[in-house]
Formats: sequence, C-alpha cells, structure tokens
Amino acid sequence: MYNLRKLIGWVMVGILFFSLPALPGWTQDTPTFPLSEPQQQQPITPEPPVQPSPTAPGLNDPQEFEAFVDKIINEELSKSHIPGAVISVVKDGKLFFAKGYGYANVEKKIPVIADKTLFRVASISKLFTATAAMQLYEQGKLDLNADVNKYLTRFQLENPYPDAVTPARMMTHTDGTTQRLIGIAAPTAAEMEPLADYLPDHMPPIVWHPGKLYSYSNHSIVLLGYLVEKISGIPFIEYINQNIFQPLSMRRSTFLQPPPPPIADDLAVGYQYQNGNFKPVPYLYLNIAPAAAMSATATDMAHFMIAHLQRGRYQNERILEADTARLMHQIHFTQHPKLPGTGYGFRERVENNIRAIGHLGSLRGYSSSLTLIPEQNIGIFVATNSFSGVHGKILNQFFDRYFPVTKKPASLQPLAITDKQLNQFTGTYRDLEYPRHTLAKISAPFKHININKGENGTSYWNLLGFEF
Repeated sequence: MYNLRKLIGWVMVGILFFSLPALPGWTQDTPTFPLSEPQQQQPITPEPPVQPSPTAPGLNDPQEFEAFVDKIINEELSKSHIPGAVISVVKDGKLFFAKGYGYANVEKKIPVIADKTLFRVASISKLFTATAAMQLYEQGKLDLNADVNKYLTRFQLENPYPDAVTPARMMTHTDGTTQRLIGIAAPTAAEMEPLADYLPDHMPPIVWHPGKLYSYSNHSIVLLGYLVEKISGIPFIEYINQNIFQPLSMRRSTFLQPPPPPIADDLAVGYQYQNGNFKPVPYLYLNIAPAAAMSATATDMAHFMIAHLQRGRYQNERILEADTARLMHQIHFTQHPKLPGTGYGFRERVENNIRAIGHLGSLRGYSSSLTLIPEQNIGIFVATNSFSGVHGKILNQFFDRYFPVTKKPASLQPLAITDKQLNQFTGTYRDLEYPRHTLAKISAPFKHININKGENGTSYWNLLGFEF
C-alpha cells in the first residue's frame, strides 16, 4: 500500500512538473450556495479618472522614465535571477521608449536588444488570434453569436447544454470548456500536428453551461484559430502574417516554431534558475499555436499596441475598423458588476481608478505582459526569458508614479456576518480550470483551497495545508 501511494505521489509530481511551466490553467465536493448571475454586455464603468498629483511627473520624458524603469528591472534581474528582459512603451501613436536588459543568451553573453531580440510571448498570442477573428467578423464571414458547429465539418463539439458554444464565448472564455495539458506539445517540429488533425482528438469537453462561467481555456482560442484558417482558406500562420504582421510592419514576428532564418538566431533562450545557475529549457513545440506560439521583438509588439490604441490603425494601414476595435475592447462578460471582466481576447484591470486592458503570457522559460491604457493612449509590453513577475512590479509602480491616487479610499468596515452565513462559505474548493478527462486530472487536489471558520466570526483559508 505504501509503495502504491508513493507511485501515485510521483505521478502527480511528474504531471505538475510538465504542466505548470507550460501555460496557465488547471482545479471533495464544493459547498453549494447561490452564485451571482453573470453580467453580459454590461461593461464595468470605473470611477472618474483621478487627476494626477501635482508632484506626479507625467509620462513625458523618456530619460526620466528610463531612470524609473532601470531601477526596477535591474533590481529584479539580480534579486529574482532573471537572465534578460525587455520593455517597450507607446504613447499617442508613437514609440515612447524601448530597451533591453541582461542577456538573451547567457552562455554566449548575447545582450537583449529591444528591436532585435525575439521573445516567446506565450498567451499574448491569443490577442492576435482574436484580432484575426474580428477581421473576419467585420467582413461578414464570421458570426460571433452563431453555434460554432455551423463552421465545423471534420468534427463537431458535443454540447449537452441548450446554449451554444459561439466565437464570442470562445473569446471571453465562457464557452464551457476547460484546460487540457496532455498533448499540447510535441517532441519535435516534425511531430507537431496541423490544427485540423489535432483538434478532433484533443478538444476538451464542454463541462460548464456556455455563457455562465469564465474558465480560461487555451483550446477555446486554438479552435478560434482553426476557424480563421477554415473560413479564410489560408493556413493560420500565413493568415496572421498577411493580415496582421505585414500591415503593422512586424517584420521580426512569427508563429512559426522555431522562428525561421534569418531571425531564428535572435530568439532569446528560455531559462530556469537552478542551484545557482541558469539552465536553458528545451524548446517547446506547441500544437496549440493560435493560443501560445508567437515570438516577437518588443518594438514589433509596440506596433500592435499602437494599432489597438488607434482603434485599428497603424500609420497608413488599418487592421480593424474603428467600431470593430471598440467592440473588441468592450467588456462582454463579468461574473459580477464590481469585478473586472473580459472583452474579446482582452482582460480588464482597474488600477488607481484607471481602466486598462491586456493579457499575460507564461511559457516554460518565458513570461510576458501587454497592457493598454486607452484613456491615456499608452501601451506597455514587458517580457523576460525566465518565469518571473517583473511585469507586475513595473505596472504597479507605473500607476502609482504616473497616475497616483491623490485621495485615499475610505477604509472598508468589517461586515457583520452571522454564523449561519459564515458556515455557507466554509469547505473545500477547487479551481474551475483543472483538466477533467485525462490523467492530469489527478493534479486537482494540488489546487484545493480550504475555507475554515475562525474565532470571533472570521474565516481563514489554506492551500495545500498552508494557512493565510
């Protein structure tokens, strides 16, 4: 019995090892209590933008900004063991700042150069796939609210619910599918599967009522990329190249794996820090290309940010009509009116009463972040060639420095809550997004959260036995 338990334990550790570094996602019975009805087509309206403090410098001087960001990134490179990083910032339709830090290749001492070094941007790829789908929408070729099975001929989604899986719900991750980890990557480039062959056998089942819950799923966007390919009649990678990269002059960006010559040698090596050394991680060949396979330079990403901030226009080119870009940026689903929501591809964040939209990326050996602040016409892209949270520290300090809150919010008063109400919330919870139909489902207990009743009408929670 002991050996069996030990074997199961090692299997779970193995699954965690191979799944966690890949892409975001995963999740006793959960206590039942009424959920708030999800809000759709009702964007959250943030408080009026705060007026900058008289002492706030304003984002006007690239040299002042360079000193600000240098301090944060250089500290993090050392403290968090990050080999290399890059940042690009756009403002008012122009590149405001771009700079590389550290090494793209530690062994060869090759520095990160903002307009030369490519980074794998992981799930930021989803914004490009969603943009492509919106191009087909404005051409009248893709109905955002149609049953996706209308477009599928080689296979069909099995949907046990009365509400349809639609492109709109796929872009807001409310289509009812969840994560799948096994099979998302291939050992070699030659063994990667075309979307038409991969999806019939690997599309996760629909386990939630479409339109009711946000559950992040890579395969929602993989399927969306397949629709782009099928409807346009052009392979997905070539469609993105022709209709997004070329109009935006993104000449050092690609969905090809690995990047093709002559840019292949400029891809930053992904690293993990182990035992005091940077260890290169193997290149991950992804079968889920529309969700995570893109590589790009920081300056190329600046062009994409400018286009979205300019409502689809970059210089004399247009990738979306203004109304389509506005529709893409709107919030189309939120679980509760007081919570941030999701647009078509973009996730919302409200910081210092300022609304931002964007996406994060995380892949073994890489982290990235893209943030747009529409009302300020500012965009920020950050990437590293290791798993890190440096982008979060930059953004938090950015908002506090350049758009500080001059008035502190009123302190929240404790809620008066009865024992009966408190008992409703105690129990064991699991993440919605854990894999449900492969061996990886045994990873679910690693994400259990226990809510326990404390003293004096309080509660506390713990994750894997650690109390918070």
